[in-house]
Amino acid sequence: MSEGLNPLKDLTALVVSNHPYLAELTRVVCGAFSLHRTEVVTDVRDIDHAFRFVDPDVVLVGVGGPDPWAPLEGLVANRRSRGCHNPYVPLVAVSTQAERSAVLRAVNLGVHEFVALP
Repeated sequence: MSEGLNPLKDLTALVVSNHPYLAELTRVVCGAFSLHRTEVVTDVRDIDHAFRFVDPDVVLVGVGGPDPWAPLEGLVANRRSRGCHNPYVPLVAVSTQAERSAVLRAVNLGVHEFVALP
């Protein structure tokens, strides 16, 4: 994508996932869209630190791994208890679980979008 025509070139993304493969895949996809900056958090305990120092424009939350909902639940709990610099930052769930129940659970936890991976 041409640098001059890319509306995403100034965006910073925060990828949160406890599943290393899903985190790396999401980071690579962000790179393909030439985002300004993409930071990855693989430990839920680092979410607060990431929000303070990354100041993301969008948060992509990987729903997968041994405890698939932990990253999203941790992120939501962090936003409610500690607040963040931008409480309106969009949350996008990224998951291979595309069942209606998974989408509804993500929406009930506060995501704005749900991306189903093949």
